[in-house]
Amino acid sequence: MTRVTSRLGDTAWSGGGRKIVRVDLTNDEGVSWHVAELEQEEIPDGRHYGWSLWTARLPVSEAQRKAGDVEIWAKAVDSAYNVQPEKFEHIWNLRGVLANAYHKVKVKII
Repeated sequence: MTRVTSRLGDTAWSGGGRKIVRVDLTNDEGVSWHVAELEQEEIPDGRHYGWSLWTARLPVSEAQRKAGDVEIWAKAVDSAYNVQPEKFEHIWNLRGVLANAYHKVKVKII
């Protein structure tokens, strides 16, 4: 069996000057999670006011290859161990503020 992976990259940010300590990704609806590599400047905690770059490789199963697409979920964890909630329904509010659930993207496999 040939092992196929996809390479991904994006940015993460947390408020209050908190540092991003981990970004987790899944392409199987949370059955397995993969930790991204972070690229950040060495800045004291409480002074992180920029985006944190991350990259990761995710395995692609034979079933996903045959289906032709996959949904990738990403969630970030900050230095206070705040974690993004899974769904917007858990944090819904009339004004729509703090709408920070997992980021989900459908990707076409070619």
